[in-house]
Amino acid sequence: GCLEKVRRLCAIREQKGYHYSIEVDGGVNRETASMIREAGTDVLISGSAFFASPSPSAEVQFFKGSAIV
Repeated sequence: GCLEKVRRLCAIREQKGYHYSIEVDGGVNRETASMIREAGTDVLISGSAFFASPSPSAEVQFFKGSAIV
Protein backbone atom coordinates (compact mmCIF):
# COMPACT_ATOMS: atom_id res chain seq x y z
CA GLY A 1 0.00 0.00 0.00
CA CYS A 2 2.73 2.47 0.86
CA LEU A 3 4.53 2.14 -2.47
CA GLU A 4 1.32 2.72 -4.41
CA LYS A 5 0.64 5.86 -2.35
CA VAL A 6 4.13 7.14 -3.10
CA ARG A 7 3.68 6.50 -6.82
CA ARG A 8 0.33 8.29 -6.78
CA LEU A 9 1.84 11.28 -4.94
CA CYS A 10 4.68 11.41 -7.48
CA ALA A 11 2.20 11.44 -10.35
CA ILE A 12 0.16 14.25 -8.75
CA ARG A 13 3.32 16.24 -8.05
CA GLU A 14 4.41 15.94 -11.67
CA GLN A 15 0.98 16.61 -13.19
CA LYS A 16 0.32 19.69 -11.06
CA GLY A 17 3.87 21.02 -11.00
CA TYR A 18 4.04 20.85 -7.23
CA HIS A 19 7.36 20.99 -5.40
CA TYR A 20 6.88 18.89 -2.27
CA SER A 21 9.10 16.15 -0.92
CA ILE A 22 7.80 12.67 -0.27
CA GLU A 23 9.22 10.84 2.70
CA VAL A 24 8.70 7.38 4.14
CA ASP A 25 9.14 6.79 7.85
CA GLY A 26 8.87 3.25 9.14
CA GLY A 27 9.88 -0.08 7.72
CA VAL A 28 12.92 1.32 5.93
CA ASN A 29 15.68 -1.28 5.87
CA ARG A 30 18.00 -3.01 3.41
CA GLU A 31 15.14 -5.13 2.01
CA THR A 32 12.80 -2.18 1.38
CA ALA A 33 15.03 0.84 0.68
CA SER A 34 15.51 0.31 -3.05
CA MET A 35 11.79 -0.34 -3.65
CA ILE A 36 10.89 2.78 -1.72
CA ARG A 37 13.43 4.90 -3.64
CA GLU A 38 12.28 3.49 -7.00
CA ALA A 39 8.66 4.37 -6.15
CA GLY A 40 9.76 8.02 -6.01
CA THR A 41 10.41 8.77 -2.37
CA ASP A 42 12.71 11.73 -1.76
CA VAL A 43 13.50 11.07 1.89
CA LEU A 44 13.93 7.77 3.74
CA ILE A 45 13.69 7.78 7.51
CA SER A 46 15.21 4.78 9.23
CA GLY A 47 15.49 4.18 12.92
CA SER A 48 16.19 0.63 14.03
CA ALA A 49 17.96 -0.44 10.83
CA PHE A 50 20.31 2.52 11.16
CA PHE A 51 20.99 2.28 14.88
CA ALA A 52 21.35 -1.52 14.85
CA SER A 53 23.89 -1.43 12.03
CA PRO A 54 27.55 -2.11 12.83
CA SER A 55 28.37 0.69 10.36
CA PRO A 56 25.76 3.48 10.38
CA SER A 57 27.66 5.46 7.72
CA ALA A 58 27.54 2.45 5.36
CA GLU A 59 23.83 2.16 6.08
CA VAL A 60 23.30 5.77 5.04
CA GLN A 61 25.17 5.19 1.78
CA PHE A 62 23.10 2.07 1.12
CA PHE A 63 19.84 3.91 1.76
CA LYS A 64 20.93 6.66 -0.61
CA GLY A 65 21.58 4.03 -3.25
CA SER A 66 25.19 5.03 -3.65
CA ALA A 67 26.76 1.90 -2.18
CA ILE A 68 25.92 -1.73 -1.69
CA VAL A 69 27.63 -2.98 1.43
